[in-house]
Amino acid sequence: MGAFCAEFAAWFAENRPPAPAFLVPEPILEIGTGSQGHDCDDGSVGG
Repeated sequence: MGAFCAEFAAWFAENRPPAPAFLVPEPILEIGTGSQGHDCDDGSVGG
């Protein structure tokens, strides 16, 4: 199992996604800027 963990850690270090441009708010009411709320404009969020 140790070899798997080492291989996974190496893969994850090489393939880590970039940091987001902003933190995603937990409640939808915290969206306050245009860049954060842009995806919510069409009303398709949540289903």
